[in-house]
Amino acid sequence: MSAQCITLHLSDERIRAVDGNLEGSQVVLSSFIMQENIGSFFKDDSISNLKNIAANIEKIVVGLQTKVKNVNIVIPDTYSFSQILSMPKLKEKELLSAIKYQADQFIPMPIEETAIDLEILYEDQVNKQLMVLIVAAPLTLVTKIENVIESAGLIPEIIENELSATSRVITLLNKPSDMPGGIIYVNFGFTSTSLYYFDHKSGHVIESHTFSLGYELFLKEIQVNMNLDSAKAHDTLKNFGGSKVSSVDIQPVIGPVLRDLVKEIEKFILSIKEKHKVQTVTNLYLFNYANNIPFLNSHLSSLLSVPSSFFDITPLIKKTAAVSNAQPDLSSFITAIGGCIG
Repeated sequence: MSAQCITLHLSDERIRAVDGNLEGSQVVLSSFIMQENIGSFFKDDSISNLKNIAANIEKIVVGLQTKVKNVNIVIPDTYSFSQILSMPKLKEKELLSAIKYQADQFIPMPIEETAIDLEILYEDQVNKQLMVLIVAAPLTLVTKIENVIESAGLIPEIIENELSATSRVITLLNKPSDMPGGIIYVNFGFTSTSLYYFDHKSGHVIESHTFSLGYELFLKEIQVNMNLDSAKAHDTLKNFGGSKVSSVDIQPVIGPVLRDLVKEIEKFILSIKEKHKVQTVTNLYLFNYANNIPFLNSHLSSLLSVPSSFFDITPLIKKTAAVSNAQPDLSSFITAIGGCIG
């Protein structure tokens, strides 16, 4: 990816934009913006909605105070298809043919109707094996994204998913080590959650799992069971168990959703241990919408018996006044930052 590109992270109800690039081992952020309540780019194909989103994107780019028109786009994992495969070392043409041959195992639609990209994550020189990330998306979605971006007066460069972009950040922050096991990164989104397993030995993300449970479901439980509007439900989640003491105990309300989240993480940990002969998961790191629920990390620590905290990206970011002022919200921009450093 070009260093002269900005990145837009399109997600349900939010757009996050970053103007930044990698200098040595640090990311320099010129500017970054988040806009909420934009309407769903992925669920509403009406002309009026797409025009509104294009107009919002124009405003966001103006807010970045950049003259750059080239844009990298990151989309949620839940609207794409991903697979990390171990494959024999082949020439690029042979590798692409082999991948397309296996693609029907994880892409539930005709190959001719999908856009497929691949990224080599890791090359095992000794065993002549490659760890390859395959990302696919419906061609109709890719076309829609390109049309909206161009309507906003911008030039679409790269379209990738959250796994692809976030893996770069994770790999940049963590070097291979002799530590046992690995780390699970919890990409807690609006409508879904993705789990990424980083293996200490190889120094790469080697497994992922996406499921339909995210911040939206917590909000709905609060709204329905406590008869609150969306804004008050947001505040209730934000304040419960935090520095502000909530007057209402919401634990019984969100308990079932929290248990479902824990079950998915437990299943992922079990599959990692069985497939990769892992003895331990050392940490869970949460990001994306996770900081909207400040108590989430402590609850997961307790329920899973695995140390859990919010993903701290500050060691990777060059310190500036703008970064220092926005530090509590930086974990929300991790994926967008990943789109800038390829």
